[in-house]
Amino acid sequence: MVKFNEEGKATVTSGVIENGQGNDSMVVQIVANELGLPIEDVRLISADTEITPIDQGAYSQATMFVTGNAVRLAAQDAKVQLKEIASDALEADASDLEIKKGKIYVKGSPDRGLLIRDTVRLGLLKGKPILGKGAFLPNVDQKREWVKNPKGQVSEAFSFGTTIAEVEVDRETGKVKVLNVTTGHDCGFSLNPMTIEGGIEGAVAMAGQGGVLSERHLWDKGHVLNPTFLEYKIPLAIDMPKIETVLVESLDPNGPYGAKEASMAIAQSAAAAYANAICDALGIWIHHFPFTPEKILKAIEESGKKL
Repeated sequence: MVKFNEEGKATVTSGVIENGQGNDSMVVQIVANELGLPIEDVRLISADTEITPIDQGAYSQATMFVTGNAVRLAAQDAKVQLKEIASDALEADASDLEIKKGKIYVKGSPDRGLLIRDTVRLGLLKGKPILGKGAFLPNVDQKREWVKNPKGQVSEAFSFGTTIAEVEVDRETGKVKVLNVTTGHDCGFSLNPMTIEGGIEGAVAMAGQGGVLSERHLWDKGHVLNPTFLEYKIPLAIDMPKIETVLVESLDPNGPYGAKEASMAIAQSAAAAYANAICDALGIWIHHFPFTPEKILKAIEESGKKL
């Protein structure tokens, strides 16, 4: 939902969760773009379902595609309401009006217009507060059984990505050094390239550097032996290799502005790239993560015995 206050500033209410992927900024960017407002004039309310509309959840690569479309529709609904109110005051057809930089004006005549805040006040005087609503349901089989009928995704769009990793493996110590990582991702339209690049780098850190080389839970009779980040070895910034990101824009026909998921394909391919590079360097297949020095040395020893 998108509403306006008397100052001409917008508030968007969304149930989407900010889980570190830039979802909050995505929502605000879309509203600002649709309504011709600076980002600082858009406020976000992100709370529980007592206050916000129902959201499908930040999973299955659906946040940008589903929530982004819903937010865009809500902003467009608010825009229609603004134009209808302004059209009477400007004695112009609503289809002939544009909204930019906090002002509604007749196309080709920027001097003939109203500020958004004045339009909102006119609406209040007429008993017509501006409240835009938007909902989006992806075109997928909502009753599908995930194994027997794997039709599409919750997002209705498929993303594609690949990761290339270059590594060195010390056969004496079993230590792996990652030299370079290159990623390529088809994310539709890059709504916020810097955020996407950060997500891709995070995917490499999570699935590649951490997931393949160091992260693991140690258990004893149902008890976790390494419950904190002191013992559960996630990679630090100093552990990360050089990462080159290549964003491929394909403009998905059904995504908001052509956008779709970003970084999930890298989270999947980074693990495979790291594992394949290490096994290629050794000439030995290792089948269980993480590839710790101990596990690599054991694989080398066992391969020698087989020979």
